[in-house]
Amino acid sequence: MFLIGGDWRYFWPENIGNFAHLPSAWDSILNTGVGEAATGTLWITSYLNLTAFFSKLGISWDLTGLIFWIVPSVIFSFLGANYLFKIIFPLKPKLGILSGFIYLFNTYFLMIISGGQMGVALSFSLAPLVLARFICNAKAPSFKNSLIFGLLLSAQLLFDPRLTYITLLALFIFCVFNISRSALFGKNILMTALIPSIVLFLLHSYWIIPLFITKTFVSFGGAMGGADFLSFAKFENTISLLHPNWPENIFGKVYFMKPEFLMIPIIAYSSLFFINKRDDKTKTSIIFLSFLGLFGSFLAKGNQEPLGGIYLYLFNHFPGFFLFRDPTKWYLLVALSYSVLVPFAIYELSQAVGKYSVTYLNKNVLQKTIVGIFIFFFIFTLRDISNIYWRIKPKVIDKEYSMLRDLLVKDQSFSRTFWVPQWQRFGYFSNTHPAVGRGELLNTLDANLITKMLDQPQTEKLLKLMSVKYIIVPYDSEGEIFLKDRKYNKKSYENTITNLDKISWLKKMKGFNKLAVYEIPTFYNHFWILSDGRFVNNLHDQQTSEAHYTVAASNVKKGDILVFSENFNNGWYAKIGKNILQSSPYEKTLNSFVMPENGSYKIEIYYHPQKLVNMGLVISTSTLLGMIFILLYFSRRKI
Repeated sequence: MFLIGGDWRYFWPENIGNFAHLPSAWDSILNTGVGEAATGTLWITSYLNLTAFFSKLGISWDLTGLIFWIVPSVIFSFLGANYLFKIIFPLKPKLGILSGFIYLFNTYFLMIISGGQMGVALSFSLAPLVLARFICNAKAPSFKNSLIFGLLLSAQLLFDPRLTYITLLALFIFCVFNISRSALFGKNILMTALIPSIVLFLLHSYWIIPLFITKTFVSFGGAMGGADFLSFAKFENTISLLHPNWPENIFGKVYFMKPEFLMIPIIAYSSLFFINKRDDKTKTSIIFLSFLGLFGSFLAKGNQEPLGGIYLYLFNHFPGFFLFRDPTKWYLLVALSYSVLVPFAIYELSQAVGKYSVTYLNKNVLQKTIVGIFIFFFIFTLRDISNIYWRIKPKVIDKEYSMLRDLLVKDQSFSRTFWVPQWQRFGYFSNTHPAVGRGELLNTLDANLITKMLDQPQTEKLLKLMSVKYIIVPYDSEGEIFLKDRKYNKKSYENTITNLDKISWLKKMKGFNKLAVYEIPTFYNHFWILSDGRFVNNLHDQQTSEAHYTVAASNVKKGDILVFSENFNNGWYAKIGKNILQSSPYEKTLNSFVMPENGSYKIEIYYHPQKLVNMGLVISTSTLLGMIFILLYFSRRKI
């Protein structure tokens, strides 16, 4: 069974254990099949590593994902928004329930959940808690409050740096609006900013340290043209908290504006009519939240009018803005704003109407009635929610993929699978059989182009050098790969198989039904030696982690070349006795090491940035344990 599609990954019981290890600086199977530096994504993969350990207890990935990824994002979204409302308006705590309802069931959150972006969803769910604890720390700066805020901010960063960036910007805006009356400045800056920043750095040092030393920064988008291309939402969408892809969540398919959603910002910004009689603190909060909503609405539309060029300028020049090729991430600010403003406006509206109501109508009854009307209206706006059911309903995995898994599990020798045109979400992969199929080898996902390239001798040579044994044309059970005008195109699938059938050096395997599997009879192992122009393919290697191997080599001659069929990176080293050799490229693609002397010896192959990760893990773990101890101490003393 498989729950949730989109970006949500499926793992077989046989391969989820491959990720139950300490965070690795090298990724050889998760996001690529040929290997790449992973320090730029360690923040989220470390949580995958942690939750993967439950597979050792026999817990399926579906259940693990539900318990540790999906359910927490739902719970924290509701409780966090509820808590934020109570912190800002402590005299109206019951309306916090409505705040949680709005934050949980807005179209943006529903889209990221149905799209399987669970890292984004978890980070989104923690944003209200982070903002609330920052406000608490601003009101009453203390060492304990600083630690709690730093811990929550670190948790949010664990799941998505982009939403953490947006949250930090919201905190900065809060400081600007409260500069005249907040305890954030002067002598209290230590508690409100410095200590949480230190906590954040120490808890994330396991990836921050290697990231900045190795400079292997992750790309969230690329050039300015990407931001231009992904600016789907119009201003009327963003200010209405309406995701442009609602309700089907089909990439690039923008739906017509639903005018009923315009009632949401009208209600939210009507809060401004009720601030004249309020104290300065309430006025500041309402103005801050109103600005936050408008600011988020303006940025979430990307380069769309009005003033769309401002977003492109910020994307190209403002520090950190390059992260937001997808402008919809800024919906976070709109959701934070409306989840507080709407309940406040409804309360004030009920109070105002109550003054003119008939005497027998109790104000509490009136308030509940107005809240009920709004909830009914809000549910009405989500009437198309059934259209996303097909994305989140449990699905049965087709038998073809179970058969492929059985084949690869039985094959204990290292080899790669190459998917044409791309890897399918149910395709089995492991440390023994990495899956290549994200454009990382031939730099294209075009099926026709790939089949033409496969008929060329240089491509045959490349696949053999990369230890590819199986070439697979996926059965597109989810209608995600062979598309024409966003619809499944069976002819494209059939043409791909027909073209591969004509390639002489491929042997088609029988019995896989709709899954076309081809075998390459001869290929090179993960490690092999080039000696006097001959290939020695019988080395014995053992993988201790994705970033560490040991290789036993016999009768090696000085000058022989040990080739490691993993994507070239100069962070790989070979330790041979007292000699430490840095990798050099072989055929511009693979790692290689020139043997320094004759003999038979054990070679240690390791990825050097992993040492930085291990050092950071010691710092991060020690910091976390220390914080837990300190917070427990404070709780016992009731400080």
